[in-house]
Amino acid sequence: SSKIPTTFRMNKPCTISGNVANIISESSIVISHSGREIMVKFKGKEAKEIKKGDKVSVTCIPYRENPNGIILSNGTKISKI
Repeated sequence: SSKIPTTFRMNKPCTISGNVANIISESSIVISHSGREIMVKFKGKEAKEIKKGDKVSVTCIPYRENPNGIILSNGTKISKI
């Protein structure tokens, strides 16, 4: 089954929700989720309408943690809650 898990797992598609902590560019944002920061990078400009502090739901594939403790991921879908 290709159902997206609701829990956060590395290298597996997941849907998370949280507040936008920082906006890096039109295609990259940092989300605060369960006390962790997750940087989500999109291929297009999906994050263009998102503002800092917005509550969002993101479908992404987390792939590694950087030296600063931020989890890096590739996003496929984002929506405001």
